[in-house]
Amino acid sequence: MRFREFRLVEAGGVTWGTFSKDNRREKHVAIMIQKIQDGMPFTTMDRRLFVFDNTPENINAIKNWSGNPAPALTGRFQGDAKPDQLQISKLAKTGDFSGQAEDLSDPDAAPGKERMLGRTAHLDLHGVSKDEEKAIGDMKRLVQTKGIKGSDLLPKIINNPVLNGQDAQPHGGYIVSIAKNIQAGNYPFPVADEVFAENRFHKFIQDYAGEYLGVAALIRGLGEFPNKEQFLDFLGAQDLAELDYYFPQGENTPLADSFGFIKSPTGEHEMKISSKGGVKGASPSMSNLKIPADFPRNDSNAADLEFINIIQSNPQITGTLKALNFLHENYRKQISEFEIEKYLPLTDEEIAFFENNTSLEQKDYTAINIEDFPKRLQEYATMRQNQGGVKSNTGDFVMACTKAVLESINKNGALPEFEKTTKEILGYNFIQIFTRLMKSKGGLVRVLWPAKIEGKVTLYSNSSQTGMNGRLGFSIT
Repeated sequence: MRFREFRLVEAGGVTWGTFSKDNRREKHVAIMIQKIQDGMPFTTMDRRLFVFDNTPENINAIKNWSGNPAPALTGRFQGDAKPDQLQISKLAKTGDFSGQAEDLSDPDAAPGKERMLGRTAHLDLHGVSKDEEKAIGDMKRLVQTKGIKGSDLLPKIINNPVLNGQDAQPHGGYIVSIAKNIQAGNYPFPVADEVFAENRFHKFIQDYAGEYLGVAALIRGLGEFPNKEQFLDFLGAQDLAELDYYFPQGENTPLADSFGFIKSPTGEHEMKISSKGGVKGASPSMSNLKIPADFPRNDSNAADLEFINIIQSNPQITGTLKALNFLHENYRKQISEFEIEKYLPLTDEEIAFFENNTSLEQKDYTAINIEDFPKRLQEYATMRQNQGGVKSNTGDFVMACTKAVLESINKNGALPEFEKTTKEILGYNFIQIFTRLMKSKGGLVRVLWPAKIEGKVTLYSNSSQTGMNGRLGFSIT
């Protein structure tokens, strides 16, 4: 086994679910408006302070918030005179919002779990700094050059200088003790009574240290994993202890909970891991989505599977344009509103033109002119240039096609069973690890695979007219 990838990242802001949970909406609205009127700052997910403007527009936006997306309010970051905007979903879940995140606006508050040492990013497991990680960029290279073998993870936790250092006590000692029990194969793994003496210890170890402890327990073979053999067979793997793991330094990636990537032994498939059980917010690429050989195929999902196959079996641009042709052929009503529709279907020669020239023009905006376009598409390119805002003629065309694909499915009802089919397939491409620490029972780990995909799944693209950033994927919100 040469290359498998595992990645953990963190996040979690004030979602509509958090804001309205358990009939707390009115309470949270009142608290937020009062703080705004008093000029009090709010703590953001990236540990800064933001002061919202006390304006009728902001107040009304809070009062009228009734679902996703969260409203963006005007204001400024504390210490910065420049006006700015911030979505409510970028606020940390502090006590104001019935959460546990540290409120940085209260200088007298006791250190909460957000300020405690012992997260994956604190442990320096790979000997690489945040700046070095950013410079390397590519996750494959990071795993190949800096990854940890699964069998080495527990020793690195147990002997970690941060967890054993004075600044991480007493909770660092509790984490090391739990890791030793996992290494010894004790299950449920014993948890010291002191962990439950203060809520911040319990929450930190379960929510943050539980991310790597749960993975370590999975590697050690502990916990409830009903479909382990089928899971390994799906990956084409023999033993989780032989996989290579990498824990990114960044802590503010906008994904909910913690995510992992495992590469199959052949490198052809990427398995996602959530070590706290949530999979919302991820944007997995369709190119890495593996459909099981025995996945049920029927009349209701045949078009969905054909669409996915078009995306998977072609490069990004070719796949997008062929997918648009497919929708034009089968769901013409749903794409009729788009200007690009009158030029469909695109010929193979026209598709090849954009595949061959888009990246060239994005590197040099003078490389491709409208006169270079296929003749019947020059009219469209000229119209777009006259409207303004076009930097790349080819990139603008591809993004118009991308938008038509996304909105025809996400908004207009093309491929009506697409979300249902996608959730079923995504379930095979996620593994969920639930770690719980209980005073009465100790530490328990439960593994769910295929995973239960909650939330709304939509088709997603991270590209723009100036940058093609990979094939179409999914957004889970």
